[in-house]
Amino acid sequence: MTIRVMIAEDEAIIRLDLRETLEEEGYDVVGESGRGDQALELVRELKPDIAILDIKMPHMDGLEVARIITAERICGVLMLT
Repeated sequence: MTIRVMIAEDEAIIRLDLRETLEEEGYDVVGESGRGDQALELVRELKPDIAILDIKMPHMDGLEVARIITAERICGVLMLT
């Protein structure tokens, strides 16, 4: 079973590096976003197994996104600093 991952990181180069690293390790990156509000929408839509969230993002920070994902029991959350 492949683990499905959503990446939310506002720095494009870091997001790209994370995607490459995760895919090399066999993870399925199902979505990416550079904004917190958009990340939340994608998580709700895509239902990944885990969401990797940067703390500081525009429009909604990662901590708020994590609170909502956890409250709605959508998936696991990994915070990135």
